[in-house]
Amino acid sequence: MRFCSRPISITAALLCLAIVSACSGGDDSTDTTSSTDTGASAIEGGLSGQTTTTLLSGEIPPAAPPDGVLSIGALLPETGALAFLHDPLAAGMDLAIADINNAGGVLGQPVQLVPADSGSDRAVAASAAATLIGQDRVDAIVGSAASGITETIMSGVVESPTLLCSPSNFRSSLSDQRDNDLYFRTSPSDDLHARAAAELIAADGHKRVAIVAPDTDLSARFSDLAEATLTERGVTVVDTVLYSPTVEDYEQVAQQILDADVNAVLLLSKEEGYEIIRLLAWLGDKEKAEEDDVDAPPRPVAPDERPADTTTTTAATEAPEPTLVAPQTTTTTTAPDEFEHAELTAVYITDDMFAPGRLSEVIPETRLWTSIFGTQPAPRPTADGQDFTSRMADQYPNVEELFSAHSYDCVTLIALAAQAAGSDDPTVFGPAMITVSGGGAPCFSFSECAEKLGAGVDIDYQGASGPIDFDSIGDPRKATFEAFHISEDGTFIVDREVVVEAPLPTAELPEGQSAPTTVLGADASTTTVAG
Repeated sequence: MRFCSRPISITAALLCLAIVSACSGGDDSTDTTSSTDTGASAIEGGLSGQTTTTLLSGEIPPAAPPDGVLSIGALLPETGALAFLHDPLAAGMDLAIADINNAGGVLGQPVQLVPADSGSDRAVAASAAATLIGQDRVDAIVGSAASGITETIMSGVVESPTLLCSPSNFRSSLSDQRDNDLYFRTSPSDDLHARAAAELIAADGHKRVAIVAPDTDLSARFSDLAEATLTERGVTVVDTVLYSPTVEDYEQVAQQILDADVNAVLLLSKEEGYEIIRLLAWLGDKEKAEEDDVDAPPRPVAPDERPADTTTTTAATEAPEPTLVAPQTTTTTTAPDEFEHAELTAVYITDDMFAPGRLSEVIPETRLWTSIFGTQPAPRPTADGQDFTSRMADQYPNVEELFSAHSYDCVTLIALAAQAAGSDDPTVFGPAMITVSGGGAPCFSFSECAEKLGAGVDIDYQGASGPIDFDSIGDPRKATFEAFHISEDGTFIVDREVVVEAPLPTAELPEGQSAPTTVLGADASTTTVAG
């Protein structure tokens, strides 16, 4: 793991990144997204329609036999709630196809690209995938943008058999699905994100931490890995507080956190996390008022409970519209004690709560802003990929660079794997996806890598999004995450990178080091179980 201080220029599209979602931490059986959901977090949910994860199993006609021409389908959201991702992902693919064909193509033939609309609906995506495989006879598919859609189509796609590579899937459970070794992703899984979040907390010097999350399988997985990493770094996880996704009052959650006397909180919530933060502050104020023998402040009112005629005015007056910018210098992440509590000084969130355009709405108490920090997957290349960034700006000046490098890498890796295997049969070139992504001589473009392959040299493709180095299940071993904090004026500032790589720590802690886990149910009862 390493940290980099790197001011990052953030464009307007990223201002909406990860507003409310059923994202990487959620595992709801039905995924829905409001019209405001955009960005990395919305990528993970944002779906409607059928919910089965085996919709295509046995329903796709067999893939066509290899014909010597590599054909790649682009299963991207041209319509629907995720349509804002189409142009960035398509631009990355187009740039890769141009680079490959300008270098002579694959197996002596130009690579073909076939577009299809996945929409933001599982049934639409399933039909599009079936068409790509059964009628367009593609050998590989780049997509889908959303983890929920990928869960739906994966079984049918890989059984056909067709290779599947996603540039923007984060959900950890995808790593557990049976994929015939034909599913890959160039974006990091939430398993790596859990480690990155924990590394940031440890690097900021906190020694006693509480982890707070909805009581779901995916949240538990994230929590366990974060706890294992914190323990490795000498940080004590005092309590893990899990609450029912249907709970309506989070005061007990906040009180449980304060009772743990922790320095920091890792909050794996979605929109409700902002209410938890406000309740933490209120309970701290209330505790101090009791000590000083003065009247306690009123309980904070949830956004949907505020009088309609005062909400807008108050927010506009007290909290300027937040923006997201990069600082000119590295900014300290030492938080002031805004929770009026002897121990707690900082709350760490993930991209599920990254809402720069709505901060004044969800937390009108501006004094709390500077106590919030967080992490999110880096949606654009790191410093090593600046050449790609400049090329994107030159050729697609009106397209936001959101995971464009990751779609570029999917296409390039598929082409290199087919070239290395000498076949456009996905069952033949699928295993080569792993070998061309790591372990050989570093190379930085299709032409350079193809030249080395032609000379009999094993290669290690260094992606536009950063090093890939697939593990045995098709996940990147290494990933970069952006660390952000919020300034006094509500600006979300990305000022550091957290680079983590596998192997991850075991989620099983040494005997005697497991923190208690408190599960808070919808009935506000508590049950303490072993961590």
